[in-house]
Order: sequence, then structure tokens, then C-alpha cells
Amino acid sequence: MKASSPRIILASASPRRHEILKKLAIPFDVVVSDTDEAMMPDEKPRDYVLRVASQKGMDVLKRFDDPEGEPWVLAADTVVVLDGKVLGKASNRDEAVNMVNALSGKTHTVLSGVWLAKKGVDPLSDVVSTEVTFAKTGMMQIENYVDTGEWKGKAGAYAVQGLGAGLISGISGDFFNVMGLPAFRVVEMLLASGAIGRYPL
Repeated sequence: MKASSPRIILASASPRRHEILKKLAIPFDVVVSDTDEAMMPDEKPRDYVLRVASQKGMDVLKRFDDPEGEPWVLAADTVVVLDGKVLGKASNRDEAVNMVNALSGKTHTVLSGVWLAKKGVDPLSDVVSTEVTFAKTGMMQIENYVDTGEWKGKAGAYAVQGLGAGLISGISGDFFNVMGLPAFRVVEMLLASGAIGRYPL
């Protein structure tokens, strides 16, 4: 694998996370983890995202044995939480309609667990929370949105960076966290760990 300087590995296939790191002008390579992301019984949402992010990161980190310098591995996991319940990715149109309808007129929480480490260094980890408020919308508008197909592969069946923005009346916290990677906290962690020496690079 071609090394970058600084050598940071993003343990995610998410195009949104790739986009955010590119916006920050932080060079990175991608190695995807095959971590099982199923929730454990009675697991709390904050514990869940932190556990999955940590497992993704450790799964990728253990694949490297580079005598010229181990990479830093950055991993994240993001969920939508409504009334204490995690909303995952809808598996079909009806589920997507039901999810967006459940979010309509309410405030929900987006949680991202973030994990950063390299071999021989204690990992840094955190959970970042953002509150998102959906406007109250009618079923016709909800179905029109779902019919765009934007919900596919998205937690909570919406994309804040896309057409889903037209359903949202307010956001409190890091916008990029809702996309899947809390930009400000990631930069803080990269600086604190020494993975990068300054920002912007």
C-alpha cells in the first residue's frame, strides 16, 4: 500500500467520510473493516457506536506490520437515535417511509463513535452528539422524498447533505457528524495524538 504523509488509514468504505476528510485536506488511504455491526442485547446507543468504531479500528490496525512506521488508523460509526431507539438503514421502501415519518416533526440525535490509534500508542476515542430537528411534513412529501432513492444505505433513511436537507428545520452541533464524521473532533484528535503536527496541513 502506498504510504501518505501523514500516513492515516480510514477504516471505512463510506463515501461521506471520504468526502469529509478530503474537505479537511487530510491525506488518507482506505482499508475497510469486516466488523460485525450488530447491536448486543440491551446495549446503549453511545456504548454501541464506540464499541463498533473501536472494533473497526483494531481490525484494520492489526493488518499492518510495517517496519518503516505503523500507520494511524481512524475509525467511526454513526447511528440515528429517536426516543432512545436506534434507527438503522431501511431495507426497503416501506421501512424508509416509516422511518422518515417517525422523524417528522421531532428532534432526534445523531451519535458518532470515533477511534484513533497506532500500534504502541494508547487509542483516543470519543462519542460526538448532534441534535437534528425535522419539520412536520405530510405523507405525500415523505413519499416523494423516499421515491428519490436517497434513503438507501443511510441510517435513519435520509441524507443531510442531499435532498434530505429540505426536511430539516434545525441542527444543533456538528453538521458533518450527521454525515458520518465529526470534522472538528477528528481534527482535535489528530492534533492531540500527533498524527498531524498542525492544521491546516
